[in-house]
Amino acid sequence: MIRKSQKAGLEVRVAEFNDEFVRGIVGIYDESPMRQGKPFAHYQKPFETVREDNASYRDISDYIGAYFNGELVGFAKLVHRGQVSSLMQIIAKVAHRDKAPTNALIAKAVELCATRGVAFLHYGLWSKRGLGDFKKKCGFEPFEVHRYFVPVSMKGRALLALRLHRRLPEYVPEKWHDGLVDLRTRITAMRLRSKKA
Repeated sequence: MIRKSQKAGLEVRVAEFNDEFVRGIVGIYDESPMRQGKPFAHYQKPFETVREDNASYRDISDYIGAYFNGELVGFAKLVHRGQVSSLMQIIAKVAHRDKAPTNALIAKAVELCATRGVAFLHYGLWSKRGLGDFKKKCGFEPFEVHRYFVPVSMKGRALLALRLHRRLPEYVPEKWHDGLVDLRTRITAMRLRSKKA
């Protein structure tokens, strides 16, 4: 996939976080109101909000841009902390998917980690279906971290006692997940079509 991106003429490099880069991010965010079958939270965010959202941890971050004919078609924000670097953002335009920009961004992130002598590259929560398959193909592996819940307020004690302290999807049986994801995708698509009409 990396060779494919190179043959397609994709240029991947560490970018300067400036207004031009932020305008490129806005262009990526505004490509589609839906991502992974659900409403995209960053769609049509104002420029200043996008700038502020992506400016966190600037002193310990590398911003990686994937460019095609001078246009930013994908970007990643790589945050370094000791022996672990985290991909806090990685996204590319669907219209340029044939050029494998996300694969190229991950390859550049790995290269930057190797240059710094960083042992681990962290890529968010472990996922299922499409994104999970993509992570596996890129060589990522799940790393389990056990969570413990300690109530610090009356509300916390009540939620723990009622066993309501976890996220809603964790209460849904595993065998229902795929069907519910498909249903959510169809409902979201219908809502978007009705808004356009």
